[in-house]
Amino acid sequence: MARLVKALPAIVGGLLLAAAFPPFDLRLMVFIALGWWIASIAELSPKGAFKSGYILGFVFLLPQFQFLQALTARWTGSVGLSIFPYLICCVLGSFYFGFIGWLIWICWDRRQPLIIPLVWAGVEVFRSYIPVFAFPYGLLPSPLWPYPMLIQAASVGMIYGVSAWIVLFNTLIAQVIRKSPYSRPGLVMFFLILGASVAISLVPVEGRSFRIAIGQPGVDMAFGNPDQNRVAINQNVTAFEAAAKQEGARLLVLPEGISEGFLPIDPDLPTLYGGQRVDGAFHYQSGFAEFRGQTTFIDKTRLVIFGEFVPGRHVIPFLDKFNLPSGDMDAGKTVDAIEMDGTRVGPVICFEGLFPDIAYHQALNGSQVLAVMSVDDWYMGTGAPEQLKSASVFRAVETGLPLVRAATQGYSFAVDQRGNGLTEAPLGKTQLLTAELKLGKPTERQVPWKFAFPLIALFCVPIVITLRILTKAKIGRLSGASEPV
Repeated sequence: MARLVKALPAIVGGLLLAAAFPPFDLRLMVFIALGWWIASIAELSPKGAFKSGYILGFVFLLPQFQFLQALTARWTGSVGLSIFPYLICCVLGSFYFGFIGWLIWICWDRRQPLIIPLVWAGVEVFRSYIPVFAFPYGLLPSPLWPYPMLIQAASVGMIYGVSAWIVLFNTLIAQVIRKSPYSRPGLVMFFLILGASVAISLVPVEGRSFRIAIGQPGVDMAFGNPDQNRVAINQNVTAFEAAAKQEGARLLVLPEGISEGFLPIDPDLPTLYGGQRVDGAFHYQSGFAEFRGQTTFIDKTRLVIFGEFVPGRHVIPFLDKFNLPSGDMDAGKTVDAIEMDGTRVGPVICFEGLFPDIAYHQALNGSQVLAVMSVDDWYMGTGAPEQLKSASVFRAVETGLPLVRAATQGYSFAVDQRGNGLTEAPLGKTQLLTAELKLGKPTERQVPWKFAFPLIALFCVPIVITLRILTKAKIGRLSGASEPV
């Protein structure tokens, strides 16, 4: 019973945090979910802080990674097999939160609670870009995508800046719970950022008008019949092209993976779509741009682990039981924009939409609009499609560029530079959307400092660890023995 009482803040924190995310969508809960847990860390040992963070992470990730169980069960036809990857990902992902718990303990120990928001954001940056296993999913601000007034800090500090801002408020709550003087500078900073975010969201979007069309074929590319899909896609694309031209659209954006070498493309309508490309021994997921008989392509640079490539294919036991793809895709080398009929478009291919740097590089390329091409059919009926949608909204705010997203069954939509929704198709329906965007000039390039905050947050992590090591060494010299871990 004593252990349960000690773990209660972590369990409650994990449950409250999970409640903010799909499918529960109590979105504003992120501002209070972590307060009690952060306060409780100050009373624990370093090892206890790690365990507490691990428990919080495990409770939070159980509903977040449920899409893996649902996907694997449908893919393999075995509910029993689906439990293994689901639990393994929850177990491994929880280590990030255990690490955060330990770092928060160091911040309390050094009486620097205002560093807590930075180390939280730093760990989120780390898990977003760790080689091979990078998976920026379930980031703290994700539920706030419907509230553009609350997320404009992403235009300065990326999504990680919004994370730090949210954790700042939770830290202030923790100080109140601990009956310690709350940080007035921290409170002032929170409301200054809130005020600036609201002000930015109210600034009118300006630029030349550009009508764009988004095609949602409404077919199940994951589990549908391939022959029937091919016929339906070709029919729908032909109908989309006719309707887009009638609506006066300057560009038609279609989903990833709908082309196997042939689509009925109208040469007079600039069209962007996704498919596979073979170049000798290399096999790519690519985006294709077609206009007036000319085809340009870019290759996907971020591949889905165990979906488009399989690490340890010949080493991990029982891997063949999961019916994984027999061959690995190859990652593209560069992020390139595409010029289409006088407009510079930044394609973002499916999984790439989770990574802020992809959209950021497209902005640096001078893109005037971001075009996300996706296939989310694998995860229908779970919370994953909404989180993928959320990521796209944040990419628009981060880059200051309008964004359109085309998916086979959804979510297909368009947002402006502030993340305000312009149009959206119902999930699972066959529909063509059109939206009037405001585009800036191609010469209005982004400046490199936009990634400054994520880098600062990331470097805070080793700095805090170094301070802990130095403190232990000093205590060891004074006492003749090292402090217990």
